[in-house]
Amino acid sequence: MSAAEFDDTVYEKSKIMASEKEKIKNTEIIVAAQKNISSTGFLASIGSLASIIKKGLMSLSGYEVTNEQKKARQDFDVLLRQKKIVEDEDSLVDLDDKLTDEQKNALKERYATVIARIDKEIYQQQIAIGDRWS
Repeated sequence: MSAAEFDDTVYEKSKIMASEKEKIKNTEIIVAAQKNISSTGFLASIGSLASIIKKGLMSLSGYEVTNEQKKARQDFDVLLRQKKIVEDEDSLVDLDDKLTDEQKNALKERYATVIARIDKEIYQQQIAIGDRWS
């Protein structure tokens, strides 16, 4: 496997893992909300009324969050999670006794390349979010 193929494989694998973690997080939020609604009944109705009022006040004061902004933030969060996954894999290289120092250095270099790629995407996403929100 060439260095570029390795980089692409690590990048794609970490992206899938980060996306799946985002899906799991969203599912956990939905399940928690459903449990809250079923267990609280009347109080949940009051809470959702307060949420509607809060959203209205936020939109009046310029703090409205659009679906585009939510999507941009989710994409940003996935990139941060993806970077963490690759950094964790990188840190495990030192613990692998089966690898020689030369192999460890080569892997660390490849992981550094992937992290730099993700950092570049994070930076681009920050610019995009800033442009959308300004």
